[in-house]
Amino acid sequence: DNFDLESVYNSDIVDEKKSSLKEKLKEKLKEKLLNVDIQKKLKEFNLNFNNVLAAAICQKHGYDSSKVIVGENEVAGLLRKGNLTKNANLSALLPDLKEMIAVSELQNLLDRERHIDALRWQWIENRTLFKYFEIDNVLAYYLQAEILHRWDDLTRENGELIFRRLLADLKKDVKF
Repeated sequence: DNFDLESVYNSDIVDEKKSSLKEKLKEKLKEKLLNVDIQKKLKEFNLNFNNVLAAAICQKHGYDSSKVIVGENEVAGLLRKGNLTKNANLSALLPDLKEMIAVSELQNLLDRERHIDALRWQWIENRTLFKYFEIDNVLAYYLQAEILHRWDDLTRENGELIFRRLLADLKKDVKF
């Protein structure tokens, strides 16, 4: 009997093994990227930033911010306890606290979003300043590209269209 190497190589079993190996490699790469230091720290920065924004807005309007703070890290615990601006421990944990609070006071939503992304951009820059040949720097470039990409499609007209669509969806879901 003749042994046909090509038919074995192209068999369904081999294709299945190749596909399985590709999936395993993708999962390993994804796992490695998720465990990159800057990725974890950026998630925490975003969590803290959003909590500060929520706490500042609640404080401004006299609401209890402890009900809207999410997460269980040290910053969330301090925000649940009290005054945002008079907490020295919070200022020590968040060097950008004053800028974060200033962003929460902006009335124009577009300006607020630009300032939020500018603070994120600066945070990324500060974390990768002297990390020229590390994976963090590559990932930082990607994260900054995502910020830029977000603003590519945001024009006044597109923003208004999205806003009107959101309002229409809310009106469908909420009955007065």
